[in-house]
Amino acid sequence: MKEDKAKSYTLRDENGQWLGQVVLTNDGLFASVTDYGNLSYAWRSYGEDFREFICGLNTGYFGSKLYTGIAYIAYGKKIEKACNRFAEKILPPLQKILREEIKHDKIVAELIEARNEHKEINNVDDISMLEDKIKEICKKNFVNRDKILSIVEEILNK
Repeated sequence: MKEDKAKSYTLRDENGQWLGQVVLTNDGLFASVTDYGNLSYAWRSYGEDFREFICGLNTGYFGSKLYTGIAYIAYGKKIEKACNRFAEKILPPLQKILREEIKHDKIVAELIEARNEHKEINNVDDISMLEDKIKEICKKNFVNRDKILSIVEEILNK
């Protein structure tokens, strides 16, 4: 049985104003406290990575799931509209954060793999091969060398 993990995300608009706090768990729970309401829902079938699942949702589907999650205690057009407004305001910034995090995680995994392949650096050729691998990762992920180096430093300090 895998260990349940939760991660909290603070969402802000383009001006840096607080929108809300969202908690996601690796077993499919979405929970939130936001300026647009405090809503939650749990998906039990979402694939490999719940973050990727959330990134693939559209606001209509997301809003309808939030509405069905509370319809047993509160229902009506006003509540449904509130859930849809919540979805329009909260889902896009959450998806942006999740996409950045997923990209970062993939880069870290690739760098760890590259480091493991070149644990024994004995000569200039080994260094050159590692530098080529870093350049390849940068190009593939559309990030600059400084960003990669900051991630490498983060990995080395763990």
